[in-house]
Amino acid sequence: MGSSSLKKVIKYSVWGILLILLLVSLSYITTFTALFWSLVQPANIDFENWDKPDPELVIVDMADHQFAIPQGYFMSGRMKREKVKVSDATLWALLPDMKPYAQNTKQEFEKLGYGKVVLIGVGAREDRPRLPEVYQRIKGRYSELVSNENMKRIGLELYREPGGHWDELMVHLDGGNVTYIMQCMLLGNRPSPSCKVHMDYSDEIYVRYTFGRDHLEQWQEIDAKVRKTLRHFEQSATTSSNNQ
Repeated sequence: MGSSSLKKVIKYSVWGILLILLLVSLSYITTFTALFWSLVQPANIDFENWDKPDPELVIVDMADHQFAIPQGYFMSGRMKREKVKVSDATLWALLPDMKPYAQNTKQEFEKLGYGKVVLIGVGAREDRPRLPEVYQRIKGRYSELVSNENMKRIGLELYREPGGHWDELMVHLDGGNVTYIMQCMLLGNRPSPSCKVHMDYSDEIYVRYTFGRDHLEQWQEIDAKVRKTLRHFEQSATTSSNNQ
């Protein structure tokens, strides 16, 4: 083979190698770009309906229950669809009137700590236990009954872990039956200690909601308002369906 032919072979080989490297690089760039956008884009964006305005009222279908929920109650941000089917959702509202996130309430929602905010986790019950079973599961941990006149005054029994330094259990009994279970962080453990409540909303739906411990004495009022708000969302969904 002459030197001229050899140069041509080398030239084409180099171009071939460069072409292969370019294709491989493009493949990596495409994969990385797709991965990047999958991570940074919110999960609730509906790209097929990107040009449609966000609905102000979203019908949430959950465990054969439907809730008509205004956009401001979704903690995750605005929903892009008029109707969604989910197994759980996290809502938030502002005490004392259970107002949603809006321009005139955003400062309260965005403050550090819980403040006046109550977070409401709603989900399909599936195999999640009801209150009596929840109580049976956790009462062994909180075995120390604490005599506390202030708790008795507001209708709660107080239990702590022996030597515990993190949280405490509060229950309300009605005729010997547990009808309310709440776990509260001890004062001093966090700048904004909170209380988590277990609620039996229905046979199909469970609710767990959290509020700042500063509002502990209003536990009955808060419980009634959370339940009333969810009932209202259900009734609104029925009304909306009948009007269609």
